[in-house]
Parts: sequence; structure tokens; C-alpha cells
Amino acid sequence: MVTFTAGVFEAAALAQQASVLLTPDTFWVHLACALHIPTVAVYQNCKENIAIWRPLDSAVKMVLCEGEQHEMPVPLLAQALQEKIK
Repeated sequence: MVTFTAGVFEAAALAQQASVLLTPDTFWVHLACALHIPTVAVYQNCKENIAIWRPLDSAVKMVLCEGEQHEMPVPLLAQALQEKIK
């Protein structure tokens, strides 16, 4: 689901309604950390960026991809989502 919001408070209210989020490394990952929302975050395997921007909340599972984020194998994402839903 792609949803546009009017601001950060509306985005937070929307995210809190989700049982799990699937997102690339964006604002949504950091919002999920702040709100402890189960999340699967897709990151490119770049050690410098991961060292600085990785999510620190245990509710967020990082999935690393070697290529572009949109090239992540769907079965790998599905498995990560199942782990977060349980």
C-alpha cells in the first residue's frame, strides 16, 4: 500500500495501524524504530551507510541486498515478513 500523508503526525498514526511495515531505508524505518513497530527494512549492502543509519530497535529486521533495493528476491522478503508477524 502506498499512502501519502499530510505530515509526520499523520504518518505516525497511519504506521501504528500496521501489524508490520516493509520499507526501504527511508523515513519509515526511523519512524518505526521510534514507535517500536515491527518492520522489515531493505538496505543496500553499504557498510558505511549501515554503520551510520542502521535501525537500533529490535522491532526492525534489516534485510541487505547486493544490488538495487527493488531487485530484492520476493521470497526473502516474504520470509522476513513472516518472522516479524509471528
